Amino acid sequence: VFDDRLSIPSGKKAKEISICEICHAPSVIYSNCANKKCDKLFISCKECNKKLKNTCSFKCYKLNY
Repeated sequence: VFDDRLSIPSGKKAKEISICEICHAPSVIYSNCANKKCDKLFISCKECNKKLKNTCSFKCYKLNY
């Protein structure tokens, strides 16, 4: 499926591109919110991405799961 979603893969050599929008830690993960109604392009750290299951906020997490 091809759509407008964007994800920048992280790896050992990846450098932080910004800060996590949730906890403000340095981050390399840039992806779309898993909540289809939101679909926001956002930056998150690995821990927040895992904790919120690739949603952009606690609100979207609650709506999605």
